[in-house]
Amino acid sequence: MRARSIFALVLAGAALGAGVPARADDSTLSVPEARQIEARFSEALRAIDAGQYRAAIDLLDGILADHPDLVRVRLELARALFLTGEDDLRATFQFERVLAGDLPETVRVNVERFIAAIRQRRVWSLNAAVAIVPDSNINSGPTSREVIIEGLPPLELKESVTEKSAVGVQASLGGTYRFTLSDKIRLQVGGSVFEKAFEDSRFDDTIVQWSAGPRYLFDRGDVGASLVGYYRWYGNDPYTLALGGRLDGNYLLTDRLRLDAAAQLRRLDYVTANENDGTAFDTDATLRFAVTPAVLTFATVLFTATDAELKTQSYESRGVTLGTYVDLPAGISVGLSARYAQTDYHGVNPLFREKRRDEDWQESLLLLHREFKLLGATPTFRYTRIDHTSSIDVYEYPRDLFEIGLTRQF
Repeated sequence: MRARSIFALVLAGAALGAGVPARADDSTLSVPEARQIEARFSEALRAIDAGQYRAAIDLLDGILADHPDLVRVRLELARALFLTGEDDLRATFQFERVLAGDLPETVRVNVERFIAAIRQRRVWSLNAAVAIVPDSNINSGPTSREVIIEGLPPLELKESVTEKSAVGVQASLGGTYRFTLSDKIRLQVGGSVFEKAFEDSRFDDTIVQWSAGPRYLFDRGDVGASLVGYYRWYGNDPYTLALGGRLDGNYLLTDRLRLDAAAQLRRLDYVTANENDGTAFDTDATLRFAVTPAVLTFATVLFTATDAELKTQSYESRGVTLGTYVDLPAGISVGLSARYAQTDYHGVNPLFREKRRDEDWQESLLLLHREFKLLGATPTFRYTRIDHTSSIDVYEYPRDLFEIGLTRQF
């Protein structure tokens, strides 16, 4: 964005919160508490005016830690994040949440201008995470040690394919960079690395992904087409190579409602299991609704279809996820989600003489502390429960997965 355009936004920011109260109504705050908030808020505004944006962010984060419903405070936090020029992802997230508040029309228009300015100027993004991962079933194996095949005595399964618990470490690093081709068009390249390691290296998992393609920017969203690929190692051995194309985009449908959608088609090549080679089509769409600036809800629908050389490995899967994310006092944020998916395999399984149908129930709890940082990263705790059922018993399994770690976005 041109320098004078950013300067105009900075000037607009001085009046950004006009008409938006800095504190909640008197029924929710005592007089001493309200005065303390107003004093800290005024100090934050002075810090912004003095160009001390990080100091202002710390003050505003501190207020929102205990009072996440204060729209004006969240508004100024978003503006301070914007002015640093280093936290565009978080600034956009906060501006979009502010739109769920009861804003005067002039303020709403200014907020949308800030969001559009971020979309225009954003060049790069980076995210990193590391976690300890206690896992009750690292190989998604059945609890039974035997398998029953009609007409045969019970067969004992190998230890490597049955349920195995362990504690591992996982880390991920990903990012994108955008080259400006015109005012509305960018060339975006991206990549990521994911690594999960256990004491038993047979279950180590490494995935390297890349993408490259043009994106078109709207005032309220963007859409892109890209070439994509990934390479996966499992147990430190080459496992899968995938190449294909992807379409994806996002759009702010209303002040409260955002749509994210994607579709991709890839060719899958398995290094050792050639019968699994084939094509895979995936598509998903998510609607995110801001009930209030402190409460978000979302719903995701997804569909996957694979066409493998071995028909019993081909399948279609349909699923839905519902969830919510809430900022609570004391700096705690809670996320809850539930997912259901049904997968139908093609062809009759020759061993069990029936078509396979799997169902997957998954519930997840996320906890994080918004104010506490460790080396700039946010501590997070996630618990996921998976109950995987199947028309063929040997494919059924339960799983309890914990992730205790740190995450940071730039």
